[in-house]
Amino acid sequence: MLSRLALLTLFSVLLSACASSNPLGMSDEQWQQLTPDERKELLLREQQIRAERSKAQQIANNQARELELQRQIEEQKRLDKLYAAPQNGNVIRVNIMGGSFQRDKQHYKIMPQSYTLARGERYEIDIELRDAANGRLRDLPAYLHYRPDGAGVELSLHYQNSSDQLRFLNDGDWQCGSHYQQSLRLDKKELIKLKTYIEYLGGKANRCNRYR
Repeated sequence: MLSRLALLTLFSVLLSACASSNPLGMSDEQWQQLTPDERKELLLREQQIRAERSKAQQIANNQARELELQRQIEEQKRLDKLYAAPQNGNVIRVNIMGGSFQRDKQHYKIMPQSYTLARGERYEIDIELRDAANGRLRDLPAYLHYRPDGAGVELSLHYQNSSDQLRFLNDGDWQCGSHYQQSLRLDKKELIKLKTYIEYLGGKANRCNRYR
């Protein structure tokens, strides 16, 4: 009986990818061939397998959370170190000077804002918009990313990994600040025009005029 049951169990596991309401993915024909005792044992075995899989998944999830937490802790330490002594372009200030945003027939004015980022940092922001018709304020979700190599800043609109991006390449003048004017059309319905000013913080940047 055990030998037969073991063979049926192995065969059922191999076929588990097939949809079945029977234990271990067995077909109705296989299930009907079993005795009541064999069915009971298979049901218990299936419960055991599910419990083991659930436990293994829980362990894997816990390990993944621990690794992610450790990564976040190490990343925060790295950022804190850069912010404590900004120099050589490790920390920048991105100033949104203004601009406009259009969605269909609605027009908005982009309000001035300022953000500080360290190399490699990704920062979620809300671009503040003022309705040109009634003056009401609303937010446009976006993400700022200062590239780890210091080569530029990317502004992703709506979603963190969005392909709709404004890119501000480091022109070599960030030590004393650089002005940018860029525009981007999204999905044929939205148009953003943005004025920005990017500058290094710390070091020689303190001896430059803030705006040229």
